[in-house]
Amino acid sequence: MEKNGVYLIKSRKGNLYIGSTTDINRRLNEHNKGKCKYTKKDKEGRLIYFEEYRDIDKVRTIEREIKKSRYERDRFYRRAEIWKRGVAQLASAHGLGP
Repeated sequence: MEKNGVYLIKSRKGNLYIGSTTDINRRLNEHNKGKCKYTKKDKEGRLIYFEEYRDIDKVRTIEREIKKSRYERDRFYRRAEIWKRGVAQLASAHGLGP
């Protein structure tokens, strides 16, 4: 399934990796099979967060900004955390939480 976006992966060891893709399922498989330079030694990551955009050029620009700027990276992490809390609250409201 093709979806342009910026994603956040957390490895088994707890390392975070930010990347961009046109196909999140394919890209996550590549990470988990050790086909990506930066996650090769620390495979089996979980997708923590994904922001979808229509324009792949915008996706690449956003990824660069997040990786270059501590401020933008912190904003991205905050968006991921807010999203994660929202999902947990929704699951809890429907009796799906732990």
